[in-house]
Amino acid sequence: MTAVMRPWAAATLALGAVTALVVLSGVVPVSAVRAVPARAVLVRLDTTRVPAIGLEAFSGEYGRAISPAPGVEDNGDYSDPDGVLTRVEISTANVRTSASASKNFAQAQLTGMEVHFRTQELLEVRPVVGAVASLDSYAECLPPPIGPLALAYSRTDSAEITVLGRRVGAGTTNLEITGQDIGVDTISRGTITSTVTPHQDPATQSRQSTAEAWLDIRIDGTFTDTSGNVVYQGPVTSVRLGEVRVECEAAPPTTTTTPPGADPPPTDTTAPTTSPPTGPPPTDPTSTPPPTGPPPTGPAPTEPAPTGAEPTGVEPPTGTPPAPAGGKPPLADTGLRGGTAWWVGAGLVLPIAGVAALLVARRRNP
Repeated sequence: MTAVMRPWAAATLALGAVTALVVLSGVVPVSAVRAVPARAVLVRLDTTRVPAIGLEAFSGEYGRAISPAPGVEDNGDYSDPDGVLTRVEISTANVRTSASASKNFAQAQLTGMEVHFRTQELLEVRPVVGAVASLDSYAECLPPPIGPLALAYSRTDSAEITVLGRRVGAGTTNLEITGQDIGVDTISRGTITSTVTPHQDPATQSRQSTAEAWLDIRIDGTFTDTSGNVVYQGPVTSVRLGEVRVECEAAPPTTTTTPPGADPPPTDTTAPTTSPPTGPPPTDPTSTPPPTGPPPTGPAPTEPAPTGAEPTGVEPPTGTPPAPAGGKPPLADTGLRGGTAWWVGAGLVLPIAGVAALLVARRRNP
């Protein structure tokens, strides 16, 4: 009996504790961070330190535009505090953003870009003959009530992408190289892997509040020295071109706040009925004589004041509501109705039952 009662009693106590925790626990809301309506970055360059080929680590971006609030337009900042232009050569550049009540958009364009390594052109994005731009990234969104609607694209159809002078396309391309290709005499051979990934979300106009687009080009390498030893294997450099992002916040939901302890107001679904007048309306409402007869015996009905009416000078009650005529005052609403009351009762009864079970077990088995 003891072996059965004690585990049962322990389980009862545990269940009661969990029930009380579920009933009494709450959720703390987290405030949302307001997003930037539109922003754009033309070039973002990240290089890994690879001593075997004399490559130093670097990280920076060039060509920025940002519209932090509605009504702000930015035609681009082309200063170069990060020193990107010491490693990258760009023929023409254009970044711009705009935020308004009707539309947020961001755009980034470039014509001709080269990433240098020593005296070599490690990466090049060049326009084909007759093309206006090598890269064109664009994102827009329309806020409510028309939206949310969003669209984004990153176009490189009129460009050629080359790595060490060899053309590569979207996806992954492996290139066999020698030390001469990268200008390093201590390297006998190696493999360069390029990964070109265009990103555009959404690619077609969709019901969403955000849009973004860019082109990622990643270069990894494996290098073997003249003694046949692999001296490095891993990332070499990565470039993100034409990064554009926009966001149109959705309209906040309309909520009705009910004071603590008060029931929500009932919804009247009955359509009002009125009887048509049987005679001509009075020409002057103020001249109508007051009705005669005995005064009403019940309390006078009250109607809510119409919107925009002058204040009556009566402040709303702040304490316990008055008791109705001829009856007892209503009990305060504690919120413990329906399923919630059942859970609270279970949370109190179950621990008591567990304690009682433990006491019975101890008496039977001293």
